[in-house]
Amino acid sequence: MVDAWHYTPGPMALAQRTVLIAGATGALGSAVSLACARYGATVVLCGRNVAELEKLYDRIEESGARQPAIIPVDLEGASDTDYQTVSEALAGGLTVLDGLLHIAGTLGQLSPIEHTATRQWRRALSVNLSAPFFLTQACMPLLKRSPDASIVFTLDDKTRAYWAGYGVAKAGLAALAKILADEWDPPPGETRNLRVNAVDPGPLRSKLRRAAYPAENAQLPADPAERVAPYLYLLSEASRDVNGMLFCHGQAARAL
Repeated sequence: MVDAWHYTPGPMALAQRTVLIAGATGALGSAVSLACARYGATVVLCGRNVAELEKLYDRIEESGARQPAIIPVDLEGASDTDYQTVSEALAGGLTVLDGLLHIAGTLGQLSPIEHTATRQWRRALSVNLSAPFFLTQACMPLLKRSPDASIVFTLDDKTRAYWAGYGVAKAGLAALAKILADEWDPPPGETRNLRVNAVDPGPLRSKLRRAAYPAENAQLPADPAERVAPYLYLLSEASRDVNGMLFCHGQAARAL
């Protein structure tokens, strides 16, 4: 298997591929969005802040990459109707979707379970777990039309004291990724057209990291642009036979 953390794409490794990126305007999301566009993908930018989406759209256009698209959605408060709107918007502009990257995330509240506020618990589970589930469902019809579709989840193992809703949601997201990978692993002899994998990028310079570790030297975590390679690899033809794997920074790839 290719070393995903040192994967170097060809100049147009993602040409002719359309990729939706949830959480596109965050620190990691914007770095991945720009990288996908740089290597030829048509990116669909998904997030709640329209002004930030438009800024990222302009950066991609100014780079000379393919024209992106924008789908605003508030993953915290999204309803069934909102996800239906996303599905209809995608179907109205696309015939297939080749990639879905789940990068959106929110910290919620760091506290003992005993003292976790109900609203913060619900917010953490909504953005970090429920939204990826419903957004994947909304995108599935178009993903199934692709000859080689890739779903990538962003994980973070925080199943320890005080991580409350965030830790629970990320553990649930890992389970969701594994279940999806199992469901789409075809019987021997059949061709796979959808693969599901996950990336744990490790500590990154981001608002979420600063909220969790306010006393940390801001320069210690990695620049998100240094951790985009696994996402590019998992979207590319190079990983076509890779399914149900977790790529955790600093560790060997392993099964979900």
